[in-house]
Amino acid sequence: PSAREFENAYKFVVLREPVVRAVSAWRNKGHSKVFIRKHRYAGDDSTVPTLEQFLTALRDNDYFQNAHFLPQTDMIPGPLDDFEVGMLDQLEPFLEKVCTKAIGNYGGLKSDRKVATDARKRVLEISDRERALIEELYAKDIQVYENYRNTN
Repeated sequence: PSAREFENAYKFVVLREPVVRAVSAWRNKGHSKVFIRKHRYAGDDSTVPTLEQFLTALRDNDYFQNAHFLPQTDMIPGPLDDFEVGMLDQLEPFLEKVCTKAIGNYGGLKSDRKVATDARKRVLEISDRERALIEELYAKDIQVYENYRNTN
């Protein structure tokens, strides 16, 4: 769309819980053989990096190398107040609201999950150091997520 069309468009965004998102990125990308060979976060081209090694490397080197690792708030084109904001863990009711407003109906959500990282379960296992690194890397995302979660 043109700038004017985008400005006048109905916009929405879905936010994912930032700690879960960071753990998911590590489980999905950090465990990939291609990623391991390329980045060597654990010191060699075959060892899966720990979450701490992964987060430290993002902070020190590769933070902006891959959009998968960028803060969500950095990828939103414009002020968040211009968007209808939903949470991934409440996707179905949010999609119903958005689809009804945007196209007049909602046909339901069909989930075809090809990649599952168990990130939500893994969050319960992270160390204080790993949590501190996530909070350092994604401070704004955490703040925005908490603000919107508390208002919805």
